[in-house]
Parts: sequence; structure tokens; C-alpha cells
Amino acid sequence: MANYYNDNKALKLHLQHPLMEKIVALKERDYADAEKFDYAPVDFADAMDNYDRVLEIVGELCGTTIADNAESVDHEGPTVADGRVTYASGALLLVAVGYVVTMLSVPVLNLGMLIWFAAYPVVMAPLSHVTYSRVFRKSLVTLPFILLIGVMNPLFDQRVAMTVCGVDVSAGWISFVSIIIRGLLSVQAALLLVYVCGFDGGCRAMGRLGLPSVMVTQLMMVSRYMRTLGEEAITMHRARQARGYGRKNYPVREWGPFIGQLLLRTVERGERVNRAMVARGFDGTFPQSFIRGNSSMSWETNSTVFLLIWGGVIFCLRYFDLSAIFFG
Repeated sequence: MANYYNDNKALKLHLQHPLMEKIVALKERDYADAEKFDYAPVDFADAMDNYDRVLEIVGELCGTTIADNAESVDHEGPTVADGRVTYASGALLLVAVGYVVTMLSVPVLNLGMLIWFAAYPVVMAPLSHVTYSRVFRKSLVTLPFILLIGVMNPLFDQRVAMTVCGVDVSAGWISFVSIIIRGLLSVQAALLLVYVCGFDGGCRAMGRLGLPSVMVTQLMMVSRYMRTLGEEAITMHRARQARGYGRKNYPVREWGPFIGQLLLRTVERGERVNRAMVARGFDGTFPQSFIRGNSSMSWETNSTVFLLIWGGVIFCLRYFDLSAIFFG
């Protein structure tokens, strides 16, 4: 029986480090818990024996259960529904894309019809095992960029579009609010897609639906570069704190050098990663088996039902004025 811990002798060498005795004593708080709990280690040898037993159990799980399912899990991306693991399909991607495209086609000044499109993220959030409030809060991160898109509309479009309580409201203000709603709902739809199948899972769904592999590869690379950018920013921030004697504010004059150094560091790290990938045989695109996933998986009935239900709902939201129907 395979055991990832026992079969990799290099892992056991870490437990034989000269400083391990001091590390274990600090971790176990000088074995103070031995007086309170009969299962707590009483000395260094007892603690190391406990660690070794736990690692053997974990190594057996890695060598059997996890190893046997690793390839299929990597291909599809797991999600949990009703207490069991299921795999992402292209149905959610099709619904999300159809939702965004249909929502963006709503006339700019028709806020009554646009508001109803909030039903999709509100309903899909609990189905994705996440609260809508969390999705909404995360979407607010993009609000400054959305505001920049339509901030000039009230100034350039001052046609009176409607009157509310005797106050004339210009078309510019209505289009400004419309842009905010569209932007937030689009981001929320993308967040729900990522919550369900992950970013890589969404990219693989695109590959299974026939999108060019070059496009899918670029999206995967962008995702990894953004993570690299964030890691380098955190590293530089910690270095600045260590050398700044507790200063937490960032003066405006430091923004330029910080951003410049951040970009240089991420580009250099990206080049190192690229050289490592080329040395391992990377030719510019991921293998089709990785992008498209397990081709033997068939389109399931529940995916069809999901697609048809949401397709009908989105069609009704777009071509029927529900505000006029329900509120006259």
C-alpha cells in the first residue's frame, strides 16, 4: 500500500533537524498539557512519536485516496452540493455569459427592467453555498472603477427623463445609476462563477465549450500573474514595515517608486517562472487534456435543466417589463 510519508525519506529528514527538540518544546509549551490531558506528550520522544504516527496516517491517505482521484479532480474542479462532491460543467458558464450579455442589452434608461436582473445573484448565491452579502461586499471593490466610467454622464446628458416628487431627473443621472447597477451585477455573476468552479475550472469550461486554447491559456496566465503581483506586493509591504520603524502610512511621493519596483519584481519573477516552464517542455499552451478536462464526461440531465430554467428566467427578465406587470 502506497504511503506518501514513508515512501519519501526526505520528509523524515525534516524531523531529524538539530533544532527540532527546541522547536517541539516551544510548540508543546514545555509539555505543560501533559498534566491536564493523558494524551498530551510528556517529553520530546513522546511528541516525535505522535507526529510520526499522524504523518503516517496522512501519508497513507495521500498515497491511496487522494492520489487515485487527483487527476480527475484537477481536470474538473470540485464543488460540494447536498453533502456530496460534484463537478463543474459548462452550464453555469453559459448561463453567466448569457445573463451578462442580456443584462447589458437592456435600454440604459429602463431602470425598472434592470433592477429585476438582481434576482440572478440573489438566488444563485445560496445555491453556491455563499451568502449574497459576501458576494455584494466583494463586488464593491470594483465600484471606484465603475464610477469612473459614468461619472461624466450627469454633466453631458442633462435631458429631463423623468420627474420624481416634483424634481426633474436628467437622463445623465439615470444612465449613471444604470452603469453602476450593470457593473456590480456583472462582477457578482463572475464572482459566483469563480465560487462554484474556481477560476481554473471556469477556464476549463471555456475549453470544453470550444473556445481557442490560446485564449484559455492567456486567462490562466493572467490569473497566476495576479497572484504573483499580490505576493510581491505583500513581501514589499512587510519589508517596508521592517525598515520603517512602525510607519504605516504611505506618502504620495512613495507610490511611484513602490509601484515601479513592484512591476519590475513581478516581471523578473515571471521570467524565472517562464524559463522553468520552458525547461520542463512548455510550448506556449497547456495540453488539451488539461484545458478541456475529461472528455469522457457526458452532459448531465441536471445541467440541461439548470440551463433551461435560467435561460427561461433571463428571457422573461429581458422581454417582459415585470415592473409594469406587478406594479402597473
